[in-house]
Amino acid sequence: MTYRLPDPPSDGRLPIVDLARQSVISVDNGTISRIPIPCMYRYMNDCGRLSRMEHDHLGWPDPTHPDDSCQAPPIPCAPYVFEPIDLEGEGYDNVIVVLPDQPSGVTANGVIEYDKVMLTINAMSYSAQTEDIETPIAIYATGSVESEGTTYLLRDVVTKGTLRIVAGPIE
Repeated sequence: MTYRLPDPPSDGRLPIVDLARQSVISVDNGTISRIPIPCMYRYMNDCGRLSRMEHDHLGWPDPTHPDDSCQAPPIPCAPYVFEPIDLEGEGYDNVIVVLPDQPSGVTANGVIEYDKVMLTINAMSYSAQTEDIETPIAIYATGSVESEGTTYLLRDVVTKGTLRIVAGPIE
């Protein structure tokens, strides 16, 4: 009996990806923007469905199982379950905002508020009065956690991408 499993990569390696979602954060020039960035764990919600192997095995056609029996009835539910992260409870105590090409008149900082990183962007740029400005941005949550007498440093990407200052007068 065969199963519908994905073929392994031809080189035998499996990719492991630990990347933050890329963001485009847009704010109006001449404003102070406060942007909450929620931090949550995401889990698959199995909704009581069978695994692919169980589904195929139970539905394999034979004289006692008609051919259409492999169609498990759909159970309505959300595909993912989200659980808030208590950032301070997990050892995070600081937010670092990096603007490597920081435009004049633009500042950004962040603080931790339970399961959110609250980003504050002050956009008062004379350069962005007539045309939009885009610059790279990266936001990190940092801290430390102790386990079995050893202190481990934490530095995780909250998000990174592009900060867009939308043109507008500041006075």
